[in-house]
Amino acid sequence: MEWRDVTTYERGHGRIPKTWAVKVGPVVGEITVTCGHINYRGTWIMHCYPLWIDTKPLNATTKEEAQQEALSIVKAKAQAILKELTEAEV
Repeated sequence: MEWRDVTTYERGHGRIPKTWAVKVGPVVGEITVTCGHINYRGTWIMHCYPLWIDTKPLNATTKEEAQQEALSIVKAKAQAILKELTEAEV
């Protein structure tokens, strides 16, 4: 998996990467981590819209920690969905 810088840069404000994303596949889609959210300045948060994860604060203090934590959260959510499907009765 390769995380890429998807930071939206404003003119004249420098180019400091603060938002990273990775495409996982058609089901999970894209996972995004950022420390530049307008309501969470200085706090890492994540998004993964196909799995209904929106603006979830993370405990991470670095980009790498945020990426790893986001992956763990998405894996747990995907496993929970699979468990529900496995246990579902027709």
